[in-house]
Amino acid sequence: MSRRYLGDTLDIHTGGPDNKFPHHECEIAQSESVTGLPFVRHWIHCGWLEIGGEKMSKRAGPCSRSRSCLEKGYTGADLRLYLLRTHYRSPLPFDLSLLDEAAKTRTSSTTSCTTRMASVLKARTSPRWRRRSSARRDFAAALETT
Repeated sequence: MSRRYLGDTLDIHTGGPDNKFPHHECEIAQSESVTGLPFVRHWIHCGWLEIGGEKMSKRAGPCSRSRSCLEKGYTGADLRLYLLRTHYRSPLPFDLSLLDEAAKTRTSSTTSCTTRMASVLKARTSPRWRRRSSARRDFAAALETT
């Protein structure tokens, strides 16, 4: 099925550490024996998402989904920041308090970035900025003519 939609060689294949052997080894053997080409260029084995110190799995019970987090008012940026805060091979503990912390950090970063951008834009309209820009243009023009 992957060959049908993604081609003979995949750029990236992900999975949990439990899939390294034998699951991924079998995928490699099957695909490469059929195509004669490398099955995957880059393997990324990620840490598990943990809830209450246990690996989250369908067998263990209800799974948290990104859709349910979005329905609770978190943004996609909040979720991405939360996921990026942990090394990809380390287990990722899932707790709404940690997601709240990521949302707070994102909001704070966005606010400070917006404030800084506003001050830069304001500075660009000042007479001093216009003189500096004019001097730069004049300097560049002088370099072109000599």
